[in-house]
Amino acid sequence: LDRMALEAKTVDDVVKLVSHPERGYAYHHVITSLKDRRAVALEAAPWNLETKEINGLYWHTNHLIFPTMKELPQFEKYMKISSLPRYKSLTKSLGGKKTATEEEIMAALSCHDGRPWSVCRHPEGDAEGATLGTIVFTSPGPKNAPGNYRLKLYNNNPCRQNVTVYGV
Repeated sequence: LDRMALEAKTVDDVVKLVSHPERGYAYHHVITSLKDRRAVALEAAPWNLETKEINGLYWHTNHLIFPTMKELPQFEKYMKISSLPRYKSLTKSLGGKKTATEEEIMAALSCHDGRPWSVCRHPEGDAEGATLGTIVFTSPGPKNAPGNYRLKLYNNNPCRQNVTVYGV
């Protein structure tokens, strides 16, 4: 289903695909269409699926957070040592804000508080993994507004500023 979703033409097509009743445990995904200026957060488990339209700032750290999903079985050890502390760090940096500058967002995503299980993860001690990448989407506003879209792909740790910019 994940592979088929990559080839879908619209956000609604992706949601329809991953809503298949025989789906696996997919956890949390953000489905985005720069063309449609639309983003949807989706959490999926074999027993339940919940979606949420995204408007404004949004973050997640690879665990289930939606009301009908958060009580489902998850990797408790991972949540305790990694996922929840990173979520709390991002919430501390960005929580309560309606908007943030790209610099504020990248500072939050580059944070090393709580190492080695920080938001910006580097292999250290028991934390063998590292941040794989970070994507920042920029769109000009309402669906029919003119302007350029931009996607910035930070390869590996965002603190290293190894970024490629794509324009649409």
